[in-house]
Amino acid sequence: MTRPVRLPTGHRWVVLDVETSGLRSSTHRVLSVAALALREDGSVERKLVTLLNPGCDPGPVHIHNLTPQRLAGAPRFEDVAKDLLELLDGRTLVAHNASFDYGFLDAEVRRAGMTMPTRQRLCTLALSRRLEIDVPNHKLSTLAAHWKVRQNRAHDAYDDALVLTEVFAHSASLAESLRLPLPVVGCADRRAVYPDRVPRVESPWRNPGRLDPGAGLVQGMKLVISGSTDVPRLALAARMTAAGLDVMNSVSRQTSVVVCNDPHSSSAKVRRAVADGIPVLTERQLGEMLLHVTPGEPKAAAAPSDVQRPRPTTTVSSTKPWHGRRVLIVGGSHSDSVLMRSRIVQLGAKPSVNHSAGVTDVLVLDGGELDPRMDRVSARQLPLLTAPDVNSALEPAAPPERGALREPIRPPCQWVAPLLARER
Repeated sequence: MTRPVRLPTGHRWVVLDVETSGLRSSTHRVLSVAALALREDGSVERKLVTLLNPGCDPGPVHIHNLTPQRLAGAPRFEDVAKDLLELLDGRTLVAHNASFDYGFLDAEVRRAGMTMPTRQRLCTLALSRRLEIDVPNHKLSTLAAHWKVRQNRAHDAYDDALVLTEVFAHSASLAESLRLPLPVVGCADRRAVYPDRVPRVESPWRNPGRLDPGAGLVQGMKLVISGSTDVPRLALAARMTAAGLDVMNSVSRQTSVVVCNDPHSSSAKVRRAVADGIPVLTERQLGEMLLHVTPGEPKAAAAPSDVQRPRPTTTVSSTKPWHGRRVLIVGGSHSDSVLMRSRIVQLGAKPSVNHSAGVTDVLVLDGGELDPRMDRVSARQLPLLTAPDVNSALEPAAPPERGALREPIRPPCQWVAPLLARER
């Protein structure tokens, strides 16, 4: 490694990367594998790096460059399985999108009539999102650039594993400084690391039906999120709710649009959307549409007058009073937290579910002063907010007197101090 590091104690780590012939572990095969067993200082103690001959079409050669000719003389998986499982035994697996790598490896091991010895895994994609690092996305190449780790050959299993070793070490070090727990999960638990369900917030707007891409989003539309997201799922849901959209957890005939970043997803939600003709947007497309949301029809609308007046399309301003802030919410009931997240988004700030490096303010609700993270908040001297601070910031300001200058809106706080320095 290029810089001295110390890996988290309590685990024996092994970094894994695989290249595959496709996206489904049930039908596609592993073409190459790199497994690096690490010492506490991050150096490689043992490794197994090999190409594999799957005996089938290698799939997207333009991505992994593993042609049939290159794989022709490689061993089959069952030829290396014993050595690989011995290396993995007793270690916690680390991978970028770990459910993918583990799932493919587990499928190959089962085909060979063996059992995976790995009991726990950590996903560096989930760790990066938990840290809320200031990056445009959480791809391995993006995180490598953020941590100034040199990447020589993307989609080469060995090079990706070396890069991931450094990314993991620096991310884990930042998590330790913030007292954030590492997202280590049991391998028997195949659930995703993002929340399965979004808290339900009743929408005050009537559902206008399916999305017309040419017309854009309308308040009251029912949206469903499928798969992983660049923005933490709860924060993304809060932003949609604040815009007047109705965020649901399952797809039905009433669904207006499904949000999914994977164009090849085979999730039940996307399959149902495609079958029912429901539009599917990426997170980026959704973000662009959220800037221009048309007002909806209230569910308790008054009786229409004789003269119908068309509602103008409004544009959501991108310059809001708390733009650029990230607010951690501590304490309070579940419903209070959901409400405050929605209002924070309306002010232009981003709600945070973790005490990450990007947090600029802390909203303390009932009982929040007892949150164990408050010691770290005090040490960083972050500004503290209360619910009345948020509510008052949303109140429309009185018009200034003629010729008077309007002061910019600033959230009140008990103190203000600089954030911890972050390595770029």
